[in-house]
Amino acid sequence: VVLDPVLGMHMKPHQIAGTKFLYKNLMTKHPNSIVSGCILADEMGLGKTLQSIALIWTLMKQSPFSLTDPIVRKAIIVCPSSLVFNWANEIKKWLGDQRLSAQAITKGGTNASNDVNDFVKGNVKRVLIISYDMLRRHIQMLSRYQNIQLVVCDEGQKLKNIDGNKTIDSLNALPCKMRILLSGTPVQNDLDEFYAMVNWVCPGTLGAPKQFRKIFADAIIKSRDKSCSKDLQRIGKKRLKELIKRTSPIVLRRTSKDIVAQMPPKYEKVIFCRPSPLQKKIYKSLLSSSELKKAIEGNSGQVVFTIISKLTKALNHPDLVTANQIEDEQNNNSNISLKFDINTREFFPSSTNDRVVIVSNYTTSLDLVDTICKKLSYKTVRLDGSTEISKRSDIVSSFNNPSSGIFVFLLSSKAGGVGLNLIGGNRVILLDPSWNPAHDLQAMARVWRFGQPKPVFVYRLLTTGTIEERIFQKQIRKGELESLIMDDVGDANRHFDQGDLKDIFIFSENTSCDTYDLLAPTLGKPD
Repeated sequence: VVLDPVLGMHMKPHQIAGTKFLYKNLMTKHPNSIVSGCILADEMGLGKTLQSIALIWTLMKQSPFSLTDPIVRKAIIVCPSSLVFNWANEIKKWLGDQRLSAQAITKGGTNASNDVNDFVKGNVKRVLIISYDMLRRHIQMLSRYQNIQLVVCDEGQKLKNIDGNKTIDSLNALPCKMRILLSGTPVQNDLDEFYAMVNWVCPGTLGAPKQFRKIFADAIIKSRDKSCSKDLQRIGKKRLKELIKRTSPIVLRRTSKDIVAQMPPKYEKVIFCRPSPLQKKIYKSLLSSSELKKAIEGNSGQVVFTIISKLTKALNHPDLVTANQIEDEQNNNSNISLKFDINTREFFPSSTNDRVVIVSNYTTSLDLVDTICKKLSYKTVRLDGSTEISKRSDIVSSFNNPSSGIFVFLLSSKAGGVGLNLIGGNRVILLDPSWNPAHDLQAMARVWRFGQPKPVFVYRLLTTGTIEERIFQKQIRKGELESLIMDDVGDANRHFDQGDLKDIFIFSENTSCDTYDLLAPTLGKPD
C-alpha cells in the first residue's frame, strides 16, 4: 500500500508520517475489541484534515489483501456544523469531484433524509460529511447499513463526557469498525474528556470510568498541587508515566515546536493594560453590588456568570456596560480604555501591508471595534455566531484575497475557533481571554499555519489586577495539564498551586501586573 503521489507531492514529511500512523493503527486489531482506531492530536494548523483525506483515499483505492476490493468502500466524516463546507471544499481541492465525490449534509428536513438515503444505498457518493447534530437525527438510518467501514470524528474533544452522552451513543451505533478521532486540543479541561476520546477509538484501553478516575485522574491531579505530600507526588508521576505508556501507541501529537523550521516565525506579546479611572469605578461598583453578594451566598451560578460577563465587558470598554460614556473614541480612548487606545495607535498604523484579525468573546466588543474602523476608513469583514454557515467560506476567501482591500477581520472566538484559514492576516489581537485556553490557541491557529507567507504577531490584551489576569493564570494551569499528558514534559516551571489562584472577584487595584507578582519567585527581579 502506497500513498497516492497526487497527494504525497503536496504533503510535508510530518503529514506523510501521520498518515502512516493512522493507517498502521487502523490495520492493527486491538485485543478484546472488534474496533480499531487512534487519535491524531496534532496542534492546530499542522494539517490534520489533509492527513485524514490522504488516509481515506488510500483505504478506498488499495488493500494489502485484495487487488479488487478496497479496505474501505464508504466513510463518514462527523464534524461541527461550521466545518461541513470546509471538509467538502478540502476534499474537492485535493482530489476533485471526479476522483472522490462527497455528500455534505448542511441542513435538516426532507432533503437531508434523501441525501443520507442516497449515500447509504447508492454508489456515487462515497464520503458523507455530517454534523454531530445531524448524525444524531439520522443515526437510525445510518446504523442499519454495514457498507460503511470508517468514521472520522473531527474536533473530537466534543465527545467529552466520560460516562457517555447522546453523541457517543450515536457514534457507537455506526457500523464502522475503523475509527479516527481528530483534536488539536485533546485535554481542554480535565482528564475525563481525554478518557472519553481514548475509550471511543480503542475501547477498554484505560479500563472502566470509575477505575480510570481512581487509578489515574485523581492521582495525577492531586500530584500537581504543590502543597501535596512527596508520596502523592511520587504516585502521581508514576501513574502519569503509565498513562502515557498506555496511550502513546494510539495517540499521535506533534506541535509547532516539532516542525518549527517549516512554519513562519511567530511572536507573542502579552500586554498588561492598566484600567482607566472610569473602568475602575464601574468594576468596583459591580464587585460591591448586592446582586453579586446574594448570588455568591446563594450559589446562583447564572447570576455570577452575568456579573462576570459585565466585568469583562467593562474591561474592554465602559460603553459595553454603561451607555454614553464616551464622546470621541478615536481621540480620547486612553481616558476610557487603554485596550482601545492601543488598538488605535499600535495595530492600526496609517500605512502597512499587514492585515489584522481581531478576536473577542463578545460581539458587542466587535461592534465597537467596527465603529472605530469605519471612522478610520478601514474596510472590515466579520464572522460571528449569527453569520450563516453558507456565507462563511466567501467571507474567508474575500479576506484572504490580497486585492480585496479588506484590512481587518472581526472574529468571534466561539464562532471562529475551528476550521478557518485566515492566512490573509498576520497580526492577531485577542481583546479578551477565554476561560478555555484552547479557544485562544484555536484563534491564533487560524493565522499561524501552513501557507502563511509572513511572520505572525499575536497580541494578548489583559487588564491588570482584574478577572482577566485570573483567567490568564487559569489558562496557564489548564495548558500545563495538556502538556503533561500529550507532550510528556514532566514538571513544568510555570505552576500555580491552588492558593496562588486568587479569588476571581478580588481587584488588585494598585498592582502593575498580578501575574508577574505570582511568578516573581521563579523569574527573579525585573531588569
